[in-house]
Amino acid sequence: MPSKKKSFYYERLNRKWTSRHKKLQTEIFQKHKDSFDWFINNSKQLAVGALAGVFMLTTPAVPKIPTAFSSPSAEINRTIDKKVFLVYDLKSVLPQEVRPLTVQEEANISEILTRTYGIQVAPEVNGIRLNTTYGLIGQEQHLARYPGDNM
Repeated sequence: MPSKKKSFYYERLNRKWTSRHKKLQTEIFQKHKDSFDWFINNSKQLAVGALAGVFMLTTPAVPKIPTAFSSPSAEINRTIDKKVFLVYDLKSVLPQEVRPLTVQEEANISEILTRTYGIQVAPEVNGIRLNTTYGLIGQEQHLARYPGDNM
C-alpha cells in the first residue's frame, strides 16, 4: 500500500496548533507555578484526604437508637396521612400500563374513592359513560375548573 503524502495544509495547521499548544502550556505553567509546586509538595496529603473522603462516603452510618424507643413496651403515637393509604390502595388496583380499564377494575377504583372521600364515585351516571377513566394527563393549569375560577 503506497504511503500518502501529507498535504501542505495539514502540515501548516499541525505546526500552527503545536506552537499554540506549547505557548499556552508555558503560560499556564508560569501563571500557576505556585499551585503546581504546592501540588507536587503536598501529594501525600491529597492522597490521604481523598482516601479518607472515599472511606467516609462508603461507610454506612449506623444510627444510634435511643433506648426508650427500642423497648417493645414503648408506645409510639404517629398520625399517618390518609393519602398514603389511598395511593397504596389505588396502586394495587390500577394496571402498570395505560389502557382502558375493565368493568371490575372501574368498580374496585370507584369503591376505593367512595370509601376515601365519602362521596359516591362512578364511571357511569344515568347510562352516560366517561370517555376514559384512566390515562395520562397533561398539565392543564390554564383551564378553569369551575365558573369564576381564577388562576
